[in-house]
Amino acid sequence: MRRLRSYRKYIHTFQLGIQSAVEYRANFVLGIVGSVFSITILTYLWTAIFNSQSPGSTVFGYTYREMITYTLIAAVTARIIQAGFEYDVAEDIKEGGLNKFIIRPIGYLPYKIYSFLGSKLIYIVVSFILIFIILFMLNRLIQVEIRPVNIGYFLITLLLALVLNFFIFFCITTIAFWLENVSYIFEAPKILLVILSGGIFPLDVFSDTILSFLNYLPFKYTVNYPVDVLIGKYQGMELVRGVGIQVFWIVAFALISKLLWGIGIKKYIAIGG
Repeated sequence: MRRLRSYRKYIHTFQLGIQSAVEYRANFVLGIVGSVFSITILTYLWTAIFNSQSPGSTVFGYTYREMITYTLIAAVTARIIQAGFEYDVAEDIKEGGLNKFIIRPIGYLPYKIYSFLGSKLIYIVVSFILIFIILFMLNRLIQVEIRPVNIGYFLITLLLALVLNFFIFFCITTIAFWLENVSYIFEAPKILLVILSGGIFPLDVFSDTILSFLNYLPFKYTVNYPVDVLIGKYQGMELVRGVGIQVFWIVAFALISKLLWGIGIKKYIAIGG
């Protein structure tokens, strides 16, 4: 009975996240529209680079079709996994908003993750419609073909990327327990992680030494890896290995989040909220 009540609390929190997404859906649409400018520039840039090469050649291991597909899908994927809750958490810490969660039966971390996943449900549905439109247009314009099974694999890796990015940013957010002004702390990692995740260009543009290092960091597995899965660059055991690395980093950052939050909440209670 107690477990059933817990499930109901989480479902209710998930539903609240969906309601929030519906209320603020314009923000997501504006974000996608805002990406059009950068996408257009990158598309022209890659087109110019490929035009300077011999026909049928690859650049950084990508054909022209793959690179254009990557550029478009990566922009949408980066928007899907975007955290966006950092300032809300910081405000709860600074303004005493955590007090109600200390006496509630549901903890703050579970509340945030279920609310986060609920808020992303609408975005994922809308984004997948957008992705299908993009793939359809690419197929008509430059004959891009994506295997249906890769779309399924992409969805799995995208959901894992979503959870991973949540925990990465939740860890960053806990710094608000110790610092007064955290706005600059949030913005700097955002910019850096967009680059290191492959949200602007594929990580293959880096040297082999840097790339071999990035392969074992979590950031690649939030954007670059799911998009490469969709394109078809990972098959068989390579695909399984990548999913395993995603799961490993999710567990690692979940434990780190719980540890940092536990230390922070003790400090919060000690100073009276």
